[in-house]
Amino acid sequence: MNILITCAGRRVSLVRAFQKELKKVFPKSQVLTSDFEPSLSSACQVSDKSFHLPLLNDDNYLTALIDLCVANNVKLIIPTIDTELALLSQNKQTLIDNGITPIVSSAAFINICRDKRKTQDFFSKMNINVAKEYSKTDYKLPLYIKPLNGSRSVDNFKILAKEDLTEYHFKNDDLIFFEYIDHDKYDEFTCDLYYDKHSSLKCIVPRKRIAVRDGEVNKGITQKNALLDYINTNLGVIEGAFGCLTAQFF
Repeated sequence: MNILITCAGRRVSLVRAFQKELKKVFPKSQVLTSDFEPSLSSACQVSDKSFHLPLLNDDNYLTALIDLCVANNVKLIIPTIDTELALLSQNKQTLIDNGITPIVSSAAFINICRDKRKTQDFFSKMNINVAKEYSKTDYKLPLYIKPLNGSRSVDNFKILAKEDLTEYHFKNDDLIFFEYIDHDKYDEFTCDLYYDKHSSLKCIVPRKRIAVRDGEVNKGITQKNALLDYINTNLGVIEGAFGCLTAQFF
């Protein structure tokens, strides 16, 4: 049994972690990687084998992915970027029919996570406080502006004064105005959550964010704190959740 880590990029530590653990269970198995440009991917340089796959929006992506997995005895796919989750989830049964299991949540739950308004509603239903959303005609400074379905901190803006607002912020319907949560007053934690095949929470790792790169924690400190009980109480079971999720808390 081999494992494929897709869109591997620079995730060297992830590849090495899977190599270490996989060998304990299946000594002859391999951790493979795929990327659009494997020769420029540091993770592809340390994996057991690496492969080119087309971009996710290519019509041939799914066929190429299945062909790669079947030819190389890949039984498990580990996706690494949020934009591939919907594609894998929508085609999960096709992958399973080919003997391949993608570690991905349900399409319905991914849809909630990809739409920030739906995410806000979800957390509210789970009794978790969320940042207030403002109307673009009735808001209070300071603000934090972000896209409805963005990632990697693209088009994120911290607005401290009225002169920081531009016509782009008001005319772009994809941008949402939120209350600003001040990092000088609150610590922010990225919490890694692991859900089993029954959508039950099995592990929580809170990491205090110190430095962020492209929306991901680049430097952090793991802390055992009150978030463990809080998350376990409110998010102990999430319908459709499967595998690793991350959530930010203040």
